[in-house]
Amino acid sequence: MRTIFWAGDSTVQNNKMATYPQSGIGQGFLLYLNEGVQVKNYARNGRSTKSFLDEGRFLPIAEQMQAGDVLFIQFGHNDEKEDAARHTEPFGSYQDNLLYMAKMARSNGAYPVFITPLSRRQFDKEGRLEETHRPYQQAMKELAQREQIPCIDLCARSHEEIEKMGAEASKRFFMNFAGGLYERYPVGKEDNTHQRYEGAIHWAGVIAEELRKLPEPYCSLVLPANPCLSVAKDGSAMFTTIAEALKAAKKYQGDDVPVHIQIGAGVYEECLEIHQGSLVLEGAGAKETIIRCGHYAREVMENGENRGTFRTATLFIDADYVSLKHLTVENSAGHGKDVGQALALYADGDRLYFEDCHFLGHQDTIFTAPLPPKEVETHGFRGPKEFAPRRDGRHYFKDCYICGEVDFIFGGATAFFEGCELFSINEDKPINGYVTAASTPQGKPYGYVFQNCKLTSNCPPQSVYLGRPWREYAKTVFLNCEMGEHIIKEGWHDWNKEAAHTETFYAEYQSTGKGAASGSERADWTKQLSEEEAGQYTKDKVLGF
Repeated sequence: MRTIFWAGDSTVQNNKMATYPQSGIGQGFLLYLNEGVQVKNYARNGRSTKSFLDEGRFLPIAEQMQAGDVLFIQFGHNDEKEDAARHTEPFGSYQDNLLYMAKMARSNGAYPVFITPLSRRQFDKEGRLEETHRPYQQAMKELAQREQIPCIDLCARSHEEIEKMGAEASKRFFMNFAGGLYERYPVGKEDNTHQRYEGAIHWAGVIAEELRKLPEPYCSLVLPANPCLSVAKDGSAMFTTIAEALKAAKKYQGDDVPVHIQIGAGVYEECLEIHQGSLVLEGAGAKETIIRCGHYAREVMENGENRGTFRTATLFIDADYVSLKHLTVENSAGHGKDVGQALALYADGDRLYFEDCHFLGHQDTIFTAPLPPKEVETHGFRGPKEFAPRRDGRHYFKDCYICGEVDFIFGGATAFFEGCELFSINEDKPINGYVTAASTPQGKPYGYVFQNCKLTSNCPPQSVYLGRPWREYAKTVFLNCEMGEHIIKEGWHDWNKEAAHTETFYAEYQSTGKGAASGSERADWTKQLSEEEAGQYTKDKVLGF
């Protein structure tokens, strides 16, 4: 186990909840640590190189450093202060103190790394960022070059980025905010030196980025450029909630950097929203990692409105290139007859991938966007995408378990289900439900395609339909699927839409099991595919990836 030791001031120290949201860069750096690396942070508020040494704060570092360890040395903010206890001369005592700590590291077989001080958010009248650290920045860089010590010029990088952001936008990184945002700061704060959480993880990411450019032993201290965040309910990982990990992942948003979030075993009672692409959520197993929430359509919200279908999702995805693996997404609201619609998954995006996942619900378990062009009932689409442009999405479900009652897979996406189990829940009704309710947009060549899937149930025989059209141009095809005896011989329902008889495309190819039926037994407006026709429904042809 290699250890990184931090010697520095308040900008890199670990902070406690008493000063939240103030966060040190050293805290943010924990997000980027590679396996087999730990951190011991001895940075302390208000210290310069002089006061840090004079107070004996370097001694525990010197005593613990071993061969292969790394020492991060970051000072400058307080060395420039005028008081005798802290002030150093940039090209005199400042360099002397830095060199002393670096030599102590090397004598122990450890590797020193210099980090120039983070710029202050101090703008002049023309909107240019003033740099108070320049002499200390130059002194550290000069010493690093002379002694062949790696130097991460955080001062230059932060100066450039803060100035580019501008005076107003850059406040979001600093402890500079109006009153009413944080309970501990009722009148707000105007601190242009210390960082909020967002700033801490950003500048820590800059340090990690620079370390990756260095040779061993530095580059392997941090995760590769595709970061991996971890979640565990017992506190053994970076975060205890998935929402916290998703917030941290936003640091990479817009950079097209794949972010991997590993989620440990446990039940996470969270309603989650994903708005960034190139994201992977991977659980410890579909029976071990469970994301659960219980919102439902008939639920009355604080504003007096019913929640409605599209504000009930346990997991709402509004992004492209998102993958879920080895976990469960559950809406625990209960039977549709009691609570109405209750989504486990609202999936709106392209190239969405779901593998070995369980989606548990009752009515409307999975919605695969887009919404139809127009609602039938006023405010029927009330929710996050009611007025958003309708965009085509392609979704791939592999080896998933999906359960529900009425229309439990519905929507307008092109979706390919391979090797999945579709379980229909018994409602103790003559008709217990419908597996699908596609709303394929007019003109799209494909809607839902199920290949090598198994349709199971605890319903009585002949009580569940394969599907009904939410909109007239619905397309749904079952290929080589095993169907239980709960499937009605007629197979498909027209939802009392006369146009469905000519506009929908409902088809099967080589269905098996007690729920399978001959073409003459199925609804006469549906189709049994030939081998050649079935060949047009491969995953590559349907999804294009």
